Amino acid sequence: MSGNKIADAGLVALASVFEQEVAALEMLDISGNALEEGGVAALAKALSGSTGLKTVRLASHPLPIQELKTRAKVEMDGQKLTDFDVQFMAEVLSATGDVGPPTVPAMSLGYNAITEKGAAMLAGAIGSGSLRLLQLNLRGNKVGRDGALALVEATMRSGCPLQLLDLSDNGICGLSEDGEGKYSLDVVLAIC
Repeated sequence: MSGNKIADAGLVALASVFEQEVAALEMLDISGNALEEGGVAALAKALSGSTGLKTVRLASHPLPIQELKTRAKVEMDGQKLTDFDVQFMAEVLSATGDVGPPTVPAMSLGYNAITEKGAAMLAGAIGSGSLRLLQLNLRGNKVGRDGALALVEATMRSGCPLQLLDLSDNGICGLSEDGEGKYSLDVVLAIC
């Protein structure tokens, strides 16, 4: 299904098909389509109940669905993950049949292509209380000032038990990679 220009409505329709167990399907590749938040969310929710599907490719790297569902440590540094990959993972990790939200020991997503939008999507899952993390590494992405603030505020608002938040090398304090610019006091105060 890669490269077919499937838009949001198409992904939502596809999600309704996958709400039924499709045991023979092990890998779904929907890269190269016109992904939007609504379609990605619908697809993630539908596929989170699958027992046969092993991986989904939204962009350049396959996401391990069955591994995510175990709520074990997530280590996907340097995989060229996008904002939609982060949204998809947060939706799968948040989908739970257990009592209470899952607590994931660590999520390491350093050195990917995650922007303020991806950070905001992750903050939404944390802020709603549907995703609880002990450690979050977003080092070397482009979450920016607004993404960093969204994550910190969501963590504080939801009572998330986060013990480690690595936002280094994201330019969140107002300085560029070269050390140029002015410090952004609001981010420094929010994090400290």
